Amino acid sequence: GLIALTYHDVSSDPAKAAFAVSRQDFAEQIEFLLAHGYRPVSLDFLSKVRRGQASLPEKAVLLTFDDAYQSYHDFVQPLRKRYGIPSVLAVVTGWQDGLRPPEYAAKLMTWNELRELNRSPLIEIVTHSHDLHHGVRSNPDGNLAQPGSTRRYQPGSGYESEPQFRARLRHDLQTSVARLKREGITPRGVAWPYGAHDNVLVEEAERLGLEFQLGLDDGLATGADLSRIN
Repeated sequence: GLIALTYHDVSSDPAKAAFAVSRQDFAEQIEFLLAHGYRPVSLDFLSKVRRGQASLPEKAVLLTFDDAYQSYHDFVQPLRKRYGIPSVLAVVTGWQDGLRPPEYAAKLMTWNELRELNRSPLIEIVTHSHDLHHGVRSNPDGNLAQPGSTRRYQPGSGYESEPQFRARLRHDLQTSVARLKREGITPRGVAWPYGAHDNVLVEEAERLGLEFQLGLDDGLATGADLSRIN
């Protein structure tokens, strides 16, 4: 099996940051993994495993970081570089272009910093959607749900049809991939927002040539299907 660890912000003041771990805790976790024989791997290496060109080592671990926090550039990157550890960075392209929620102001990396990181062979940037990090109306009562796995409800016209749902998600993924490519970044995978996805998203990601899909389902990823990483 493959252990995949998902981080967000690695903060000097985690009590004030949602989804954050402290810098001390993060450094200790990395040191623990290395001291106990865990083998950090990259998506590039996993691609070779999928093609039969390499074997998945015992105690393989994949480090992933969602949302492109500034703390990755300022703290994680120097630590990662010191130990020679590969990692995956999942970018919400709409947030990079100003669609971010107010609470993320000044917390995310710039495109210049992302382009700089992309030059490292040990950092792989994937899409985290263009604009799927918000709720959509999911029923007549006005409840909100995750847009990547929810048929949107619109008063007067009802629920999205499957073709409409598929077209909306395809447009988001295509927009995100194209935006990354404009910055010289060719994503090899997608990290699903909130970990939520269904067969429509899976199919659309595959049609775009995204080899890896990272979600939050229970259980380890297995060597039998490394395209789906929990």
